[in-house]
Amino acid sequence: MAIIIEYAYLRKEFGDGESACMAVAKHQNKFIASSNLKDISKFSQTHGITYLTTMYILEQAYLDGILSQTACNQFITDVLDKGG
Repeated sequence: MAIIIEYAYLRKEFGDGESACMAVAKHQNKFIASSNLKDISKFSQTHGITYLTTMYILEQAYLDGILSQTACNQFITDVLDKGG
């Protein structure tokens, strides 16, 4: 119930996805993966929630050999082409 209440409160200021992620992360001691730092950074810092950016995840995928540099660059290009 606490997650739903938190979600409803956050939804007044943020989008559905960010609100849901922040509510779950706060009440279940989870982390957030997002590039929407404008919305999540202050809340995350206030509540001690770790957040990972898309670029961090891409870097880790590259360093761990999961994605090639070409694949990472293509992902970034695709996101930018879609207005991200």
